[in-house]
Amino acid sequence: MSQRVWLTWETQRRNRTASAALDAQLFEFDSPSRTRHIKAAVATLKTLHREQPKLIIAQNPSIVLAALAVRYGKFFRIPVAIDAHNAGLEPFGGEKRWANTLSQWLLRNADLTIVSNAALAERVHRHGGRAAVLPDPLPVFPDRASPHL
Repeated sequence: MSQRVWLTWETQRRNRTASAALDAQLFEFDSPSRTRHIKAAVATLKTLHREQPKLIIAQNPSIVLAALAVRYGKFFRIPVAIDAHNAGLEPFGGEKRWANTLSQWLLRNADLTIVSNAALAERVHRHGGRAAVLPDPLPVFPDRASPHL
């Protein structure tokens, strides 16, 4: 059983670096199929049941994953932090009313929303959420041999 789990439905470097930094076990459920949300939701619920974490951290996007994590956390009284990217705070570019409503509900109902900068943290606060800033790490560049002239 893991004390902390980090859930994502996409493969991204931030998930790997941030989960390691926060000592959370990373679970990636990334599938290109049409039924990816259903498959990922089932895998997520099985993982949460098996791991019985003390803290859930979920990536947003996916807004579906974030909503599932927050509802699960509320039902089982487990704190939930959402790692929200720009598209997690303004899904579909702000064009879909239902997604904006759900996004704002997530900000208010997650125990914490992790964002990459102060401007995004302010947006979380404006919608009644609690934010923490965890900047994206710079990539590690390979050493380069000095050029011979």
